[in-house]
This record gives sequence, C-alpha cells and structure tokens, in this order.
Amino acid sequence: MNILKKSFKVTTITLALTITTGSLVYLNSSEASTPIITLDKNSIKDANHFKKIKSLQHDPSAMNEYLSKLNTNELLETAAEFANQGEYTLDQEGLVLVSHLQKKFKVGVPFQEINNHIKDNTHNNKFRMFLIDSSTHPNNKMPVEEVLKTLYSLGIDKTESKSIRKYALLKIRQPSTNPIRKAEQEEKLLSIFNNENETAEVRGAAITAMRRVGHPQLEGVVNAVISNPSKYSDIIVRHAVVTGAKSKILIDKEKIKAIASNTTNSEVYDSTVYALGIQGGVKGVKSLLSLYGQGDDHIVKYSLISNKKTILSMLNLNQTNEIISNGIKAAQIIKLHSAVNKLELIVENATDITLQKNAESALAEIMATPKSKFPSNSPKWEDK
Repeated sequence: MNILKKSFKVTTITLALTITTGSLVYLNSSEASTPIITLDKNSIKDANHFKKIKSLQHDPSAMNEYLSKLNTNELLETAAEFANQGEYTLDQEGLVLVSHLQKKFKVGVPFQEINNHIKDNTHNNKFRMFLIDSSTHPNNKMPVEEVLKTLYSLGIDKTESKSIRKYALLKIRQPSTNPIRKAEQEEKLLSIFNNENETAEVRGAAITAMRRVGHPQLEGVVNAVISNPSKYSDIIVRHAVVTGAKSKILIDKEKIKAIASNTTNSEVYDSTVYALGIQGGVKGVKSLLSLYGQGDDHIVKYSLISNKKTILSMLNLNQTNEIISNGIKAAQIIKLHSAVNKLELIVENATDITLQKNAESALAEIMATPKSKFPSNSPKWEDK
C-alpha cells in the first residue's frame, strides 16, 4: 500500500494521543496523587478486560460504565490486552480507552512507571507505542527532558526493534533546553544518519527528527541525499525531500523534480510531488505541471490546489505568456472556479491567440464542473 496515501493514515490512537501543539510541558502533579502502576503480565495474557469490553461492544453505555470503574493500572493493562489481539486492534478498537485514561492522568501522571514499561521490550510493541504516545501528549504533563532522554535512548538502541526505534525518533518534536544535552542529542541523530549499517527506516526517521529539533547540519544531510538519490534507500529519499521542503532550507527544485521523473517507486514519486507542492512558487507549479500524467495525478492535483494563490497570480496579464499559459493549465486541471474572472480577462484582452483559446477551453471545463471541496483526507506524508 502506498504509504503516502495511508499517511499517511495516522493510526486512530495516534490521532487521539499524538502531539498537536508545540512543546511538551513539565509535570506539575503532586507525587502523592500519582497512581502506582504494576502491570500484571499474566492478567494481560488472560485478556479478561478485553473479553468483557468485546461482550459490551453493542451496548456503548454499559461499556463506558465498565471502563469508568477501572483504575489507571487496569486501563493500561486493558490497552496491553488490546495490543496482544492483533496488529490493528489497539489502534482501532482501543480508542474507547483514551478518554478514560486522560481523566485518570488529570489526577496524577505515573511518568516513571510508564517510562519503565516503555523500555520493557517484553511488552507488545504496539502497547509500547501507545505508552510513547501517552508520554508525549502535552495534556499529560510529562517531564520534557526525561521524555526526550527516553526517546533518544530508544532511537539509538540497536537491540531494539526497527519499529520502536523509528517510532521513538519520529516522536522527537523539540530540542532539549539544556545546551550540552542538546548538542549530544544532535550528534546522536547525525550519527544515525551517517551510519550506513543502520536500517533505512531508522535513518530516514533521524532526518525528520533533525528538522524538528532545528539541527544545524540538516541542510547538508538533505542535499547529500537529493544530490545522489541512487546511493540511498527509497525511504531515506522520501524523508529527505519532504524534510527539505518543510524546513525551507535551500534545496534545488530541479533535483526534486528529477527524482520524481526518474523514480520507478510510486511512493517516492508521491513524496517528491508533495514536496514540490510544499515549496510552491511559480517554479514549483511549473514542475508539478511537467509531472502531470506521469504517475498518480491525484497527488499532483492536491499539490496544485495547495498553491491556488500562486496559480491565480500567474493569470495576471502583466506576466509573460509562458507563465500565463502554465497558470491556465493549472487552473484547468484543478477546476479552479476562483480563476474564472481572470480567465475571462485573458479571453477578452490577451493579444496572443493561443492564450485566448487555452483560456476559453479552461473556462468551459471549469464552468461545466460543479464547485466542490477537495477531500480533507488528501494525501500527505511525513511518516507521522
């Protein structure tokens, strides 16, 4: 499955628990109010809470009442039970646990104990990811420096699974406030990327983490990848092009377009097109138009729609004929109704007959297409 389109399907639990605003905040709950967490692995194996919840799935009121009576420890054990039932069970059905856990965490956050269970690799990885989400959610008020310490520890630990290492790195969303620790963490990210023996998924996640912490060597890393993409795995290329576009560092759009034109991997194509859309500008629009028809046109349309203002500016008669022509083509592809007035002016006032005819054709097609809102689940990508 195309990861970009999946995006890219972020898991339900992640949507509920992932960081949605700036920084983590510091723990301010009193130690006296913090619950004790002692997860019973035998109880988790028996999955009694899971079975009970499944038996109540057609009676939401009874299920909610049952969950409301569980304490923090029991709710976390229930999450672990869900994780043991299959790859997507916790992600999908486990959503029912989130609101109840959030209420418990308002009373007190057992960070150290949760942290110990995050590090316990005898737990199901899905459950550990669930706990990582909990520790990085701003409302849960975990101690930021301790959280970062754990994330980096997991990210560099080669005895850990690839999925946990990658997940931990992608949860790094800010730098340490301690200058010495910040420098050490930056060095860890760079060493992961530079190590060719590391798995591609982990190296790619390190690139994204570098952007999020404002790594001073990010530009060199991104340009190294896009200048010689054949040297790197596809997943690393995808992280590099999207990271480069989002970070606004100086990268060559022609190199990004070349990757899209030459790749045989549909996911790399989608990511590079998405990156061009993020960069935008007249050159970005022209690059997107040159790729139209070469692969997944949906992602090209999405990227063009994200540049509507630029496309409208390209339809001004004081632009060169080449820019106006590209603006007409872009407006026609995405059926841009807000371009109607500008297209009419081109038909009426342009001295170039080709431009007039192209504008007439675009107008006819746009007017024949009902106005519609582009789907909110349009493809994006950053591997969470």
